[in-house]
Amino acid sequence: MATSGLPYPAEFQPVPGEPPVPWARWIKSFENFLVAGALEEASESRKKAILLHLLGEEGRRRAANVDASKSLQETKKALKAIFSSSRSVIAERFAFRQRAQHDGESIGDYVMALRELATNCKFDTFHDEMIRDQLVEKTCVPRIRERLLMEEDDLTLDDAIKKAERIEAAIKDAKQVSGPELHVKALSKKPKPAARHEKTAAAGPKCTRCGGNHGHRGECKAMGQKCRRCGKTNHFAKMCRMKAVSAIDTKEPAESSLTVLAVNNKSTDSLFCECRLGGQLIRLQIDCGAAVSLLNMETFKKSFARHPLLPTSTKLEAYGGSAIKTIGKVELPVTFNGIRTEATFYVADKGANILGRDLFQALGFKIFQGDNRVMSISETTIERDFPGIFDGLGRSKSFIHRTKIDASVKPVSQPMRKLPIGLKDEVTSEISRMEQQGIIEKVDASEWVSNVVVTRKKESNKVRLCVDLRQVNKAVIADRYPVPSIEDLSASINGSKCFSKLDLRQGYQQIPLHPDSRGLTCFITDAGLYQFTVVPFGLSSSGAAFQRALQTVLRGAPGAINIVDDILVHGKDETEHDKNLREVLGRIHREGFTLNREKCKFRQASVDFFGLVISADGIKPTKCNVDAILRIPEPSTVAQIQSFLGQ
Repeated sequence: MATSGLPYPAEFQPVPGEPPVPWARWIKSFENFLVAGALEEASESRKKAILLHLLGEEGRRRAANVDASKSLQETKKALKAIFSSSRSVIAERFAFRQRAQHDGESIGDYVMALRELATNCKFDTFHDEMIRDQLVEKTCVPRIRERLLMEEDDLTLDDAIKKAERIEAAIKDAKQVSGPELHVKALSKKPKPAARHEKTAAAGPKCTRCGGNHGHRGECKAMGQKCRRCGKTNHFAKMCRMKAVSAIDTKEPAESSLTVLAVNNKSTDSLFCECRLGGQLIRLQIDCGAAVSLLNMETFKKSFARHPLLPTSTKLEAYGGSAIKTIGKVELPVTFNGIRTEATFYVADKGANILGRDLFQALGFKIFQGDNRVMSISETTIERDFPGIFDGLGRSKSFIHRTKIDASVKPVSQPMRKLPIGLKDEVTSEISRMEQQGIIEKVDASEWVSNVVVTRKKESNKVRLCVDLRQVNKAVIADRYPVPSIEDLSASINGSKCFSKLDLRQGYQQIPLHPDSRGLTCFITDAGLYQFTVVPFGLSSSGAAFQRALQTVLRGAPGAINIVDDILVHGKDETEHDKNLREVLGRIHREGFTLNREKCKFRQASVDFFGLVISADGIKPTKCNVDAILRIPEPSTVAQIQSFLGQ
C-alpha cells in the first residue's frame, strides 16, 4: 500500500441517520488523506473506488444512482448534491444566528463551530464579518464583548479572534493566581446536633465572645475574628454588645428569619417575569409574599457557577413555617425593562426561582390591591419605563463610523452655490440649530468641500439641508452590509398577529462619525465651512453603517427585524408582542438611541413598513405604491421599458 500505514478516514455514513460530520468537512479530510498517503498519483479509478468505499454502507446506498462512468471530480459534485445540507439559506442563517458560545467552550472552538455553520449560509463577501459579529454578540464572556465593541468598524475577524483569545487567557491566568473558588459543598455541612450542646451547657458559663461553652479563652473560636456588626475583633456579631441600630451598616443580621410563601408553589395561576441576571435571561416567579429573592441550586450551577457563593446565617421559612434549606447567597446584577440594579439572591436546595419584594421597588414593580388587571404597553408606560426615549436626538454609545476611502481619488473642493435670498434666513436658522445639537461643527478649512441643496419637509414645510456628496462618494469604498430581504421579512413574521413599528429619530445622525472621516462631509454656506460630527444622509456608506449598528443591537431579540432605521416588532398575540417590544425598547434605550414618537405605531393589526403593509395575512405593497405604478403611462420604447424595470 502506498499509504505508509496511514489509517483511513472514518466512513462518512455507515448507518442510517445524520452523518457524524458534515459532508464539506469529511470530503476535505478525504482529500488530505490522498495527499498524506501519497495517493495523488494513483489512477483516477482507484481514487474513486476508495472514495465510494469510505462512504460507508448507508452512504453507498444513498449514492447508488451516481453514474459509474463519471470522473472523480464529477462524482464528488454528484455526491455533494446528495449529502450536502438541503435546508434553505434562511434556515441555515437562522441556525447560525442562534449559535451562542457555551460555558467552558474556548474562543477557538466557538469560532470553528461558527465557520462550519456559515458554510451553507452564502454570506459571500460578508463571510468573515458575519462570523465576527456573531462572536461579539454571542460570546458568553461580557469582557470580550465590551472590548470588541470598542474597536473600529474595520476590525477584522482575525484581529477579533486574537483579542478575544488574549482576554480569555488573561481571565484563566487570573483565576489561577487568585486560587480555587469556594465550593458549594463546603457550605452544605450539617451542624452538630443541638442536643449535645445542651448537655455541655451545664459544664461552664456561656462565652461572651462566641456564645459557646469552652474551658479556656484560647479555645474560643471568635478570637482573631472580625465582627460584621461593629467591625471590631475577638467576638462574633451575634454576641456584639453594640446597639442594634449599628446593624444598619451590615448587609445581613447575624441571624434572621424571613418568610417565603411560594418556594414550592407550582400553581398555573402564578405570575412570572423574565429578568437578566448577570447577563443570563432567567424566568422568575413573582411572589408578593416573599421578603427575599431566591434561585434554586440547579439554576445556580447551570448559569452562575462562576459567581462566588457566599455563606449566610439567614433562615428562610416557607408558607406554614417549614424550613427552606439554604445553601448560600449570590450577588448578581439584575436588569428588567431597561432598569438595572444590584441584588442578593438566596440559593435554595430546590424549589422555584423567585422574585421577592426586595426587588419590587428597585425594578419599578407596583402592586394593586383588589384589581387583577395587567396593564398593557402604551406610550405612557414606555415613557415611564424608558425615560427620555422620545426626547431629542440620541447618540450611540457603542458605535463610531469610520469611512474607508480610496486614496487614489483626489479631493474635490467645490465653489459655493448661491442660495435664493428668500431662503437665507431659514438656512442660517437651520445651521444654528444643527450646530447647537452637535450635528455639525464649524471648521476653517478642508480638502473636501461640497455644496448644500435646500428642500422642504413635507410634514412641517421647514427647510431641510441636504449636502451634495456625489463627488465624495466617488472616493468612498462601498460598504455592502446585507439588508434583510422580503423573504427574510416573510419568514420572520410568520404566525404573528400583533405589530409595532419603531422609527429612530433622524436615524443615521444618531451614529457618531469618526474625527478622521468628518472632513469628507464638509460643506460651504454663506456662514462659512461646516462638517458633520455624526453620520450624514447622502454619504454612500451611511446606510450600511447604520444597518450594521442597529442589527447588532437587535441581534437575538425575539420578534424584531430592522431595515435601516425602521424596526418591526411582532408577536403571535398581544402578550408575546408586548414582551418582545419591551426587550427591543430596553436595548434601544441602553444604547442611547431615541425614537420619533410621531412616526411610531404600537400594538397594531397591520403597519406600513418600508413600503409594505405587514399584517397577519402576510406582506402586501402599500396602496399608494400600487397606485403610482398604475398611473405610469404604458411604455412605448425600449428605454421607457428599461426605466420602468429600474434598469
